[in-house]
Amino acid sequence: MAGFWLAFVCAIAAYCIFSTVAAQNSTSRNYTVGVQVSDIWYSGSADTLYITLCHRTTTNNATSSNNCLKWLAIDNGMQSRGAWYTFEYVNQTDIGVVDLVKLVTYENDQFCMQAVSVDGVTFTSSEAIGFQCMDVSDEAAAGTCSVVDAILDDSATVFNGELYEGTACANVGLIDTSASNVVAREVIPAEPGTRTYEMSLTVSNYPFSGTVNDLYMRLCVDETRQNCTQKCLAYDDPDTSCTNDWFLFAGGVREEGNTYKGYWNTKDLGDVGYADIVIFGADMFCLSRLEIDGVDANAGSLPECISDESQLGCGAISVDLNNEVFSTSSAEQCSYGINSNDTFVEVQKYVFKFATSSVIGCGAEATIFFVFCTVDGSYQYPQFCSEVYQINTQLPDSDTEYTFTVDVSEYSRFNTISDVYSVDLWAYETEMWCLSDVTLNGITADGEAVLGPNADSGTFSVQMSTDVDDGKFCEGVTVNLVSSQFAEFSDGPYEAITECRWNAKIAANGTIEINEEPSDGAFNPIEWTAENPAWVAGGAVAIVCLCILCGVCCQRIMKKHKEVAFQDSDKSGSNWHGGNSAFY
Repeated sequence: MAGFWLAFVCAIAAYCIFSTVAAQNSTSRNYTVGVQVSDIWYSGSADTLYITLCHRTTTNNATSSNNCLKWLAIDNGMQSRGAWYTFEYVNQTDIGVVDLVKLVTYENDQFCMQAVSVDGVTFTSSEAIGFQCMDVSDEAAAGTCSVVDAILDDSATVFNGELYEGTACANVGLIDTSASNVVAREVIPAEPGTRTYEMSLTVSNYPFSGTVNDLYMRLCVDETRQNCTQKCLAYDDPDTSCTNDWFLFAGGVREEGNTYKGYWNTKDLGDVGYADIVIFGADMFCLSRLEIDGVDANAGSLPECISDESQLGCGAISVDLNNEVFSTSSAEQCSYGINSNDTFVEVQKYVFKFATSSVIGCGAEATIFFVFCTVDGSYQYPQFCSEVYQINTQLPDSDTEYTFTVDVSEYSRFNTISDVYSVDLWAYETEMWCLSDVTLNGITADGEAVLGPNADSGTFSVQMSTDVDDGKFCEGVTVNLVSSQFAEFSDGPYEAITECRWNAKIAANGTIEINEEPSDGAFNPIEWTAENPAWVAGGAVAIVCLCILCGVCCQRIMKKHKEVAFQDSDKSGSNWHGGNSAFY
């Protein structure tokens, strides 16, 4: 009987020991590892890279396979110079303290790194050269790999690089990136109502086509940009609150000729056909091609380039993906709602600013008419447009901005600046005139100014003239305030539309006469200062220079006066006592 109990106790003990060991061996955790691409030129790589985390058991690089995680494959590499890339290891074996990060490449697109992070702790090299590069030349033997070991130490982190040629690569410690030793990147299940769009953006290979400025991109279903990417509180709830969503290429896309890929989980719009890329800043960006979910649009032999140096403006590239049509625009007042949502603030007045071209003779001495419409409005659907406004004061001068204020408090369709999609301007008289810019601002019920979109016709202003002065034929332009596009039209006996497109609306409702007036009744120095920083700085310098010049002149006049007085005293034979006479 004693033997039975002894055997029973031993069995229980053995079970406990086995269970404890098994539990220890099955302990798992999540890891977050980050890699920062070096800031030096051509540091990013589009090649597949591999990364793993290790806990070293010796003081050198010799590590046991039991101390490292499986390799994580980084498809499409890490392409953006200076950018951080973060990866999640989910439900992995707990290897203890991570003190070694290994990266491997088998291809020829050089990759350089300057920092790593593990679970939020950042490590940079303690050596004079703070980065390490790796690549494999085309002439290298098959199987050759280039390795970077980031040995982590709070006081003396080092990045060691080594090239292992041919079969030597597979024989070095943990360099085993076969399928059985590579873990797939964790794919986060898409929330119901969302979709993950796969994006590929290629920078032109022309010099200086990359940019360090942030780039913002949105995707749209329709050309009018009414159904675009959105961020919602609950994507599967049709009544939820949503806001515009933009994908951010933080730090820009710096390398000429590189392709930058990304995955964007956002509201499911279905298949998209249009994209907008927006830049703030003067560092020019040139786009060669854009691909969204396999739909590839190529800009052709000449890239599309954008930049913007204005205080409140932006530059944009609009892409029709299916037809491969690219167009660029620049606005002194950006209205995409990226930095603010002021265009959705309710206003009681619209302030239209029409600027004529700087070309001599481009003023309009004819009577100009204008009408503004929602996204659904046009001459074919005038019920979605405002009344027709007739400008009595004309636009007679070149290179001049004319301001007109319209009370919209009685309109049911126009409550915010964003309600206006387009503006038509036209004339009936034989007159050549040029339109350069159209700006739409607003004024709230409290009298506060709200800045809205600015549409710039580009390098060449839009020129318009009519051939008959009979009030029947007209020529003008439709200005899209969303895309900053100008579309000229000419209606007459030899055109598709044989009579001015807005005549029926005028015949039915007449026109409202309007005169030029300041947008808020007075000069606004704060707004002018914000919009014209260069003039402010130049004026300050000019004032300082003028003050210095005046001071010098005054000093010379005083000096001359003293000299004359001294000479007169010599001529009269009398003594002259000046405060600083010794200096003369």
